[in-house]
Amino acid sequence: MVLINDQLTTFIAVAESKSFNKAASQLFISAPGVIKQINALEKNIHVSLFNRTHSGVTLTPAGESFYQDAKKLVAAYTQSINHAQNLAEEKQVVKIGVGPLATGVGTNNLWLEISQKYPNINFQFIPCSCALGSFNEFLAGINSEFDLVSSVYDVNLLRAYSLTATELDLTPLKISVPIQNPLSNKKRLSLDDLKGQTIALSPRGEFSCFDRVRDLLEKSQLSRLRILTALTSQY
Repeated sequence: MVLINDQLTTFIAVAESKSFNKAASQLFISAPGVIKQINALEKNIHVSLFNRTHSGVTLTPAGESFYQDAKKLVAAYTQSINHAQNLAEEKQVVKIGVGPLATGVGTNNLWLEISQKYPNINFQFIPCSCALGSFNEFLAGINSEFDLVSSVYDVNLLRAYSLTATELDLTPLKISVPIQNPLSNKKRLSLDDLKGQTIALSPRGEFSCFDRVRDLLEKSQLSRLRILTALTSQY
């Protein structure tokens, strides 16, 4: 037997107000409408819930028992609806692992544009620390710690790890330098600025983009420029 929630709500209002008319005013329906619902409820459960008198209505012993249970049923019903609605409105969370090879400002802005276009998606960025050129730990987090990664797009890297990727942004080459290095005060560097500097690059063959940088630096024949191979790969 399925009880309609409106009938239970009406029953509770009558039980607490001890009047069909007062319950009707609270529920913004007519008194005959209230009586009709109570009669239908009593017929459905085959129990007399109210003692009807000229001075009002009172609960029968069965009605008193049913009243206690009805309040719990309505509360549980309302809670179930609220929970379902909250789940329906809950944002989908996409966890993005951010590697040591930082993406450009344009890529970061692109994630912001995507989140604005799809407000039901919440992007969470998870910083991951691992050695430059060694992505085993970083990429192992896919499908466990995060859903996808935002890092350097390179055909050699994709081939080595059998990955598929989408190129989101083209960003200018950036060089990390110590704060005490005079180059840290410059927003843009030229090849001449690199004279006398030591440049650390990943081993040749690991990243095609850095291989092109290495080729460019070697061909530039800058005096006292030293190219250092930094950190071997762990493919």
